[in-house]
Amino acid sequence: MSPPSRATGPSRSQATVIGVGTTRQPKLDAVELVLRELRERFPAFLPGELRLEPRQVPSGAPSTPTTTEETMRCARNRARNTFELLEREGITPSLRAREKITPV
Repeated sequence: MSPPSRATGPSRSQATVIGVGTTRQPKLDAVELVLRELRERFPAFLPGELRLEPRQVPSGAPSTPTTTEETMRCARNRARNTFELLEREGITPSLRAREKITPV
């Protein structure tokens, strides 16, 4: 299975767009690995082409969170900030977790 493509701007592709709130290669590799494993185990999960939209966004926390609560707050903030940035760029992520992401 080929890895998701990584886009850097708006596209008219019918791919499933997944916003990722980092541009760090090890983290992007981890996201690709998880998606690949999920698709292998659950073939109906996100069928078709996937397109990652990596963005550097603030998490609103120190670079190294010290508690689980802080880690989760940072992750939610980063997800929300990524979604909002992509929308401002005219890109609509396919996974609409926005309603489930609440500010902390």
